[in-house]
Amino acid sequence: MYFFPGVSIMKDTITPVPETPPPGAPFRRVWRLVLFIVFVALCQASLSTPVAAKDLNGDSGDTHYGAGGSKAGNPVNGGKINVNGGHHSGWLFGGRSDSQVANCEVNLYGGSVANQFYVGWSNGSEAIANKAVVKGGEAQNFIVAAYAESNGPAYMNSVEVISGSVAGGIVGARGGEVSNNTVTISGGTVSAIGKQQEPQIRGALGIKAERNKVIISGGAVNNDVIGAVGSVEAKENAVEISGGTISGTVYGGKTGSGTVTGNTVTIEGSPTLKGADGTGQGNVYGGFADNVSGNDVFTGNTLNKNSDVALNIAGNFENVNFGHAGQANIANLDLTPTGASAKPMVKVNTDANDVTFGGVITGTGGFEKKGTGTLTLSGANVYEGATLASEGILAGSVSAATVLTVASGATYQTGDAERTVAGLNGAGSVENAKGLTVQSGTFSGVISGDGYLTKSGNGTLTLSGTIGHKGAT
Repeated sequence: MYFFPGVSIMKDTITPVPETPPPGAPFRRVWRLVLFIVFVALCQASLSTPVAAKDLNGDSGDTHYGAGGSKAGNPVNGGKINVNGGHHSGWLFGGRSDSQVANCEVNLYGGSVANQFYVGWSNGSEAIANKAVVKGGEAQNFIVAAYAESNGPAYMNSVEVISGSVAGGIVGARGGEVSNNTVTISGGTVSAIGKQQEPQIRGALGIKAERNKVIISGGAVNNDVIGAVGSVEAKENAVEISGGTISGTVYGGKTGSGTVTGNTVTIEGSPTLKGADGTGQGNVYGGFADNVSGNDVFTGNTLNKNSDVALNIAGNFENVNFGHAGQANIANLDLTPTGASAKPMVKVNTDANDVTFGGVITGTGGFEKKGTGTLTLSGANVYEGATLASEGILAGSVSAATVLTVASGATYQTGDAERTVAGLNGAGSVENAKGLTVQSGTFSGVISGDGYLTKSGNGTLTLSGTIGHKGAT
C-alpha cells in the first residue's frame, strides 16, 4: 500500500481517505468568495467608473480626451472636460472609444475652441446621455454631443447653450437610429453663416430620427433650425420656440429622400423669426425633403401657433392649431400636402379663439375649419381644394375654386363682400350678408341674410332647407 495525500492505493484500488478540515477552513472559503466578488466588481468599475474632470485653463494645440482615446476598446463612462480659459486649437472629446460611450461632458465656460468638439464618440457601438454646455467663451466651430460612427444608436444626448457664442452648427446626436436627443438654446449667439460643415441647428442627424427636440427660449440664432434629419425617416420630432431671434427656416423634420411625418413646431411667447438674411419673416415647415419629390413630408405634422408671432410661409402641416385670438400673422398658408398618399385636407383649429387670417391661402389642397371659435378670412385666397366648415364659424373669402361644405351645427358667413364658390353642400347655416354665387351642390341647411343668391354654370344646385335670405335669387 502506498500513501499520497488524500488517497490510499492498495491492490490497484483507489479509495478516498477522509480528511479532517483544518481549523478555519470554512472561513477561508467564504473569504476567497468575497475576494473574488470584489475582484469582479473592481474589473467592472475599471470599465465604467467616471473619471476626474480635465480642466483646460491655458492655450493648447493638443487633442484632449476626458476619457478613453482614439483606439480605446473599453466602454467609457463619465469623461469630462471643462474649458475655463485659453485658446484651444485641437479637438476635444469628452470620451471616445470603440465601445459604448456614455455620460461624458464638455463644458465651455471661457476661452475659445477653434476646432469642432464631440462630447461622446463611439467608433463602433452606441452613444448615450452625453452632454455639451456652453456657458461663456467661444466655440469657433460646430458642436456634436454624440457620434455613433458606424451607424450605431445614439440617444438621450444634449447640447445646451446658455451664454457665449457658437460659430457653427449644433447637433444633438449623429448615428443610425437617433432618438430622444435635445438641443436647448436659452441665450448667447449661434451662427454658422459661411460654414460648410454642420451649418444648422439639429436635434439629431441619422438614418431614422425619432422624438428628438430643439428648444429655443432666448439668444440669437443665425441658422436653420430642424427638429431632426433622417435619411430614411424623421418622425415625431419637435421644435419649440418661445423666445430669442431666429434668422433662418424652421423645420419640424427633414430628409434627403425619406419620409417626414408626425413632427411638431410650437411657437409661443415673443420670439422673432426672420428670413435667412435677417430681414422679413421666417418660413416654417412641418417636413421637407431635399432631394426628391413625392415622398410624404406632410402627414401628421403639426403647427401649434400660440402667439401672434409673424411668419412668412407655413407649409407641410396637416394640423394648424391657433392657441391665441386676434391676427393669425401668417403671410402664406400653403395647403399643398406634399407626398401624402390620400391628399387629406389641412385641419385648421381655432379652438375657442376668434382668429383673423389676413394672409393668402394657396396650394393644391383644401382645409377643414375646426374649433368653436370664428376663423375670418380676409386675404385673396386661391387654394384649389375643398373647404369644410365642421365646427364653429367660418367667415370671409374662401377660394372661388372651392367646394364649400357647411356641416350641421357649423356656420359660414359671407361677410361684407360678395362671394363665389364652385359648390355648396352640407346641412349647416349660411349667413349671406352681401351675395353668394354657387355653381352646384346639395345643401339642406339654412340660408339667411340680406344678400342675393345666384346659381351659375351648368351644374345642378339642390336646396332643400330653409331659404330665408332677403336678397334676390
